[in-house]
Amino acid sequence: MKTVLVVDDDREIRESLKEFIEAFGYDVLVCESGEHAVLLIYKADALITDFNMQGMNGIELAKRAESQKPDMPVLLMTGNPEQVPSMIPYEVVEKPFIHVPISSWLRRKITE
Repeated sequence: MKTVLVVDDDREIRESLKEFIEAFGYDVLVCESGEHAVLLIYKADALITDFNMQGMNGIELAKRAESQKPDMPVLLMTGNPEQVPSMIPYEVVEKPFIHVPISSWLRRKITE
């Protein structure tokens, strides 16, 4: 079974995404910070992370994940899309969001 690592400093978002993604049959690991998530990257097949977090931001975390697992799909979430650099190699979904963009991303990026 594939595992998705969800990182967000908002507990409600973490838990909502965990329940939603588990309903698709994936295992889900959750973290509240990039610093904690770095320790779990090796267990994950995909990363969904908030962009704007205290300490390590989502792009920094994505780069760390990429250095450990170059083929790991990454999805950034943000409530402030204007703060996300336009030339990043990651897909971005704007918060607040409905779960449709995330379910579509999961189907495209994670195959059994």
